[in-house]
Amino acid sequence: MAIFGHSESSSEPQRLIEVTFQLAPEELRRIAGFLTSRAAEIEAGTFVGGGRHLRNEHQGLSGYDVIVVPPGAE
Repeated sequence: MAIFGHSESSSEPQRLIEVTFQLAPEELRRIAGFLTSRAAEIEAGTFVGGGRHLRNEHQGLSGYDVIVVPPGAE
């Protein structure tokens, strides 16, 4: 498993060893649903192309994004 992120001051991704979410319950459920859907796509073999962005599926998000890239993607 690889987790990446970047700070507000840099767009260069860095490997992370921990992720912390400080969100309201509805936002956590939105992320959980997004991750569950991406896992289903990967299992079904229908996840093709680049990464999937939570922000693209849920308009109006500000301040963060969650991106899923399938295993083996460069």
